[in-house]
Amino acid sequence: MLYLASSSKIRANLLKNAKIAFKQISPHYNESVVDKHLEARIYVGRVLLAKEAQFYSQLKESKSSGTFKGFCESEDSVLFADSVVSVKGFKKGFALGKARDKEEARLMLEAQSGGFLSIYSAFLLNTPKFKLMSLSKTDLKLKEFDREKMRVYIENEGFLNKAGAVECEGFHSEFIIEIKGELETALGLDISNLKAYL
Repeated sequence: MLYLASSSKIRANLLKNAKIAFKQISPHYNESVVDKHLEARIYVGRVLLAKEAQFYSQLKESKSSGTFKGFCESEDSVLFADSVVSVKGFKKGFALGKARDKEEARLMLEAQSGGFLSIYSAFLLNTPKFKLMSLSKTDLKLKEFDREKMRVYIENEGFLNKAGAVECEGFHSEFIIEIKGELETALGLDISNLKAYL
């Protein structure tokens, strides 16, 4: 059985739409252990490795609590995933994770408006037979955001739990002029690449 070690509803829906059988578990991750002052493509890989280490540490500690009930390390596979955003000309291309508050979300969105951003999505597939890490990138060209729609998006906290405050399936969708890469990658998981190894 494939276990998605993530609380992401979007990644779960991508797997369901791709007809991939899985179970979802939601470990607690501390991403602050990874230095954000790294290039986005490097940062996202380091976060995956941190998630993997934290998952197996929690697995050992929870043998008696049943948090990972049903999971068998010798038989099941685990999928870890993460996404970060890089905005051209903003913060030297460093990784933009989830905005901590409305002001940080506003700064991220203003930097994206009428410009370019890159979404790096990575996954780590850990199976009983092999381990695979994959990195994919999708570039978006955006037109200027409607200021009122942006204000509402921020006020309604639509940016929460979204890397770089980017919501390709929602707020950002009407402002995308061009996509270079796969939409699934922009949403958080390179399904096409993953399916090749399942």
